[in-house]
Amino acid sequence: MIRLLMAGALLVSLAGYVMDSAAGYRERGIASWYGKKFHGRKTSSGEPYNMHAFSAAHKTLPLPTWVRLTNLKYGRSRNVRVNDRGPFVDNRIIDLSYAAAEALDLIESGTGMVEVEVIDVHNSQPPATRARDDTSPLFIQAGAFSQQGNAQRRLNA
Repeated sequence: MIRLLMAGALLVSLAGYVMDSAAGYRERGIASWYGKKFHGRKTSSGEPYNMHAFSAAHKTLPLPTWVRLTNLKYGRSRNVRVNDRGPFVDNRIIDLSYAAAEALDLIESGTGMVEVEVIDVHNSQPPATRARDDTSPLFIQAGAFSQQGNAQRRLNA
């Protein structure tokens, strides 16, 4: 009984720190990333963590929230979906999936200064992408599967 009461108190305490709305949220600070150790484990949103998806963990943004992350050193940007809680290290504002960190060129350094800007507060679907200019690279991801079930699982990940 005591454990239940303590767990309930902890949940109430943590719930008080989650933002009611992400509208207008923008912050600059240090980002880090997490990968293989957590791959496949449940995130705070209940979905499995996929280190190859463009996702992130944030302490206070509502789940899910779409944000535009910009590496302030290199100017690289990427839209990612916040679907987890963290980081649990002082002085860091967001934890990125391996894929997001790779796209922002943060893998080698492990951390970097970023700007986090909420881009779509009313929809859990990916926001429309901006028009592509001639200087930005175009990436296409394709998959080949020998079994339809594997393709379906990847599609739903």
